[in-house]
Amino acid sequence: MTALTEEEKQYNSWWMSRFDADSYKMIRLFNHRDLLQTYTTANSRYSDAEDAESAFWTANQANMAVTCVAVGSKRYKKINGKIRQIASMEAAK
Repeated sequence: MTALTEEEKQYNSWWMSRFDADSYKMIRLFNHRDLLQTYTTANSRYSDAEDAESAFWTANQANMAVTCVAVGSKRYKKINGKIRQIASMEAAK
C-alpha cells in the first residue's frame, strides 16, 4: 500500500474534523430489493429527507439505478421528482 499524498492527508483531516461518532447516519441505496451500497454521513446536521435527496442526486450523477434510499430506519422514494417517505422501520416504544 502506498503512502497518502499531502492532499489526501489534508482531506482526511478535514473529513475527520467534521465526523461526529455519536450522531452519524447510515444511508443505504437500493434498486428494488437489492442493496447496492451502504455509507455513512459525517454527522446529523441535515434532515433525513435532505440526506435522501442528496443520496438520489449522487446516485444519479454516478449513473446508478436507485429506486429507494434508506436513511437510518426511514425509507424514501423519488415520486414525480419529489422525495417522499414511504416507510419507517422504527420500533414502537
